[in-house]
Amino acid sequence: MQKSREGREELPEDFYIPMALDTPNLTALSPFLVPQTHLGSPGVFMGMSAFMFMLIALGVPINALTIFCTAKYKKLRSHLNYILVNLAVSNLLVICVGSTTAFYSFSQMYFALGPTACKIEGFAATLGGMVSLWSLAVVAFERFLVICKPLGNFTFRGSHAVLGCAATWIFGLVASVPPLFGWSRYIPEGLQCSCGPDWYTSNNKWNNESYVIFLFCFCFGVPLAIIIFSYGRLLLTLRAVAKQQEQSATTQKAEREVTKMVVVMVLGFLICWAPYSAFALWVVTHRGQPFDVGLASIPSVFSKASTVYNPVIYVFMNKQFRSCMLKLVFCGKSPFGDEDDVSGSSQATQVSSVSSSQVLGLLPRLGDMAAGWETAVFAARRRHEDEDTTRDSVFTYTNSNNTRGPFEGPNYHIAPRWVYNLTSLWMIFVVVASVFTNGLVLVATWKFKKLRHPLNWILVNLAVADLGETVIASTISVINQIFGYFVLGHPLCIIEGYTVSACGITALWSLAIISWERWFVVCKPFGNIKFDGKLAVAGILFSWIWSCAWTAPPIFGWSRYWPHGLKTSCGPDVFSGSSDPGVQSYMVVLMVTCCFFPLAIIILCYLQVWLAIRAVSGAAEEEEGGGVRGAHPHPAELLQSPRQPISPHRPAADPQGAPLQPICPPPPAPHLSPPAPLGAPVGATPPIEPPGSPFPSPRHPHGAHLPP
Repeated sequence: MQKSREGREELPEDFYIPMALDTPNLTALSPFLVPQTHLGSPGVFMGMSAFMFMLIALGVPINALTIFCTAKYKKLRSHLNYILVNLAVSNLLVICVGSTTAFYSFSQMYFALGPTACKIEGFAATLGGMVSLWSLAVVAFERFLVICKPLGNFTFRGSHAVLGCAATWIFGLVASVPPLFGWSRYIPEGLQCSCGPDWYTSNNKWNNESYVIFLFCFCFGVPLAIIIFSYGRLLLTLRAVAKQQEQSATTQKAEREVTKMVVVMVLGFLICWAPYSAFALWVVTHRGQPFDVGLASIPSVFSKASTVYNPVIYVFMNKQFRSCMLKLVFCGKSPFGDEDDVSGSSQATQVSSVSSSQVLGLLPRLGDMAAGWETAVFAARRRHEDEDTTRDSVFTYTNSNNTRGPFEGPNYHIAPRWVYNLTSLWMIFVVVASVFTNGLVLVATWKFKKLRHPLNWILVNLAVADLGETVIASTISVINQIFGYFVLGHPLCIIEGYTVSACGITALWSLAIISWERWFVVCKPFGNIKFDGKLAVAGILFSWIWSCAWTAPPIFGWSRYWPHGLKTSCGPDVFSGSSDPGVQSYMVVLMVTCCFFPLAIIILCYLQVWLAIRAVSGAAEEEEGGGVRGAHPHPAELLQSPRQPISPHRPAADPQGAPLQPICPPPPAPHLSPPAPLGAPVGATPPIEPPGSPFPSPRHPHGAHLPP
């Protein structure tokens, strides 16, 4: 066993066999030199080779047909279909480089093409996979934009489609390039016949843990959240419209059809990427735990198989794409008849895979919806004030990150220089964007009198807090990122840490006060008391006094402000809690007083506002229940108009052009003025509410106040 460990330490750095082998010379088992029959029988390798060949034989025609049909048939060249072509291109990249290389390597039972080809294959497969993964998220988000209309009259154009495609490649490069420059690496994985990021080695040289966590969060968690949110809103939109119409067989069928497609697409995403992400995360978080190397190949198989079943879900299950493909394959005549609902027309495909053009016609636009600091137990106890107590940084390359202080020189032992440069560029963008947007809020409020309403004062306070954090903290961080360490010294570290903490907590409490203001104005908990400038000023003063009070203790010994992360920005010390009781207790108190409290206020206030509006809406429906509703358009007529969603308060037109009655009468004009729109002081409406506002005052139609 000792010999095996010694041999493992002598391994070349271009591969790693994640299992204990009873041989003193592991180099002789290199996956680039000899068949890996010690990992599996020849039958297993031949079976994997046959499976890869099947993926190539199925994936190339399906994805190539998607591209060719889109180029040939004008009706498929819709802006919403650009992302499907992008998905097909990324799938072809994975097939032509990743699956083809894996097919040859499995047939040889080792990676016969060498270490350089391994890096190329790992990079290309990872890039194509990440682009494909983000394409699925963009597909969901685009359908959400087009169907649910969250931006009002926003028109989805070709430039937006191109931007979405470009974003997938940018995100893919961000995820796949780092292993080429030292953040993790590409090595053979599983049965050692295909390459991917290294999640096996646990030494700090390759820093694999942080890279795997980055991939899990940025390339799995974020896209999955986008997909679930977008399709969830789409289903809610469909259900809301179905309730407004008669529950006919047509609407029920459309709702079932869309629900089925959404479930299939979410399951397809999870089947593709959940095994890969979960296994990598398990290996990283369970160092030293044995696992079957053969089973490690299964997640890679699922991800490569997505090049076949994703086109089937997103392309072939779409009637227009399927009809065009069959016509192309069978020389202009589909053997199953003409399935294209809009064949012979110039109307472009409105939705690909989320729903057919029929379902889109059913979906109209929706409306938007501390005391005792001197106590000894709180004092930070340190033998050396300048000691760097950082434990394990997310970018820990070696175990020697305490050999140089954060104020003494570049900290490139924590992360490579390109990480600092990239972070510096990001911080410059943050500074420019924040100064522009928050400055615009202040200038607009100063220039336009109608915006200087007490309800908007807290929004100005929020902009001031953001500007303070940007001008002082973010600017200092940019300078330090350029030099690779906190070049401005410990005194400015304290100033920056205090500023960013005070302004950040002020901004957080501003959001809580905004929610309280909305509850105060809408729910009228104190009767007819008016929200005036005095209350607004009191809220602003409270946000600053509270934040300044709770961020001052680290200056006087309860915890401290110290560089963190890449050691180029400062904040409360969170790393030395085990050795300093004051650090741990301060973070607990700060979380409770400056995070949990405002969060609870926000949730409770907006919940009360929502319940009040819901109660008013229910009362209004009961009052109007005895009225005669106008004639409804038949759902079949709505299904034929995918480009013109029907608003529940706007008359529609039948196929012959005759105007139809509204689906439901407009709501009565509210009696009370709503607060100013949240988060939009620029161009915001005056406090006087126009008739038909989507934010009614919680009054009974006859004037009685509702309880909060």
